[in-house]
Amino acid sequence: MYNLHLNLNFENCMRYYFFLLVFIFSCTNSFGQASRHKPDPAAKTFLDSATARYNRSGGDLVLLKEVGELVDKSIKKDSLFMDAWVNKITLQNQMGQKEAALKTTRRMVKVLPNEVDALYISGIMEYYTGHKKEALVSLNKLLKIDNNILGKNENDPKLKGVLINKGIVLILLDRQGEGRMILERIFDAEQDPYVKSYIGFYVNSTKEQIIEDRVPGK
Repeated sequence: MYNLHLNLNFENCMRYYFFLLVFIFSCTNSFGQASRHKPDPAAKTFLDSATARYNRSGGDLVLLKEVGELVDKSIKKDSLFMDAWVNKITLQNQMGQKEAALKTTRRMVKVLPNEVDALYISGIMEYYTGHKKEALVSLNKLLKIDNNILGKNENDPKLKGVLINKGIVLILLDRQGEGRMILERIFDAEQDPYVKSYIGFYVNSTKEQIIEDRVPGK
């Protein structure tokens, strides 16, 4: 499960995580706690080993359990290694263990309380598992972080990823009009077709569609 980081031609913008070919997500920026963290080499080795094991698993539950054990070792070696946490949540959801995935998500947030990716995943997972009140807490905290980063500089191109994230979070907080206004403005000005398509998904989706599409491992 090694994680590809796609740079969408933004500086300080969005990160994506992939568990093999499975989209996990992240829609934030590089201002978070884990984003500045350099992972322990041994933790990365465990995650690389998990990737290799997953590639050979063929969906076999025994082998997938071994993959999970390797990811656990990665987290134990370096609890600030965001990729390991996200991939553990993804694997649990792939195996139909959504309550376990929620428990892992909450552990991750305790370790990384101000990490924007962790808060985004937390909001999605809490909505997905029916914990709306908790989801709102996570997403409101994330919105506050976005607002603090943006300050009065919403038009700064370097902060485009943060502004996109704010638009998405507003939609998830049932403030669709505000969120879509932000996203439509960026969509209209965007020249990169890949990024434009990405933003277009959020502009044209309901909150429920976004949640369903962005659950890790689904």
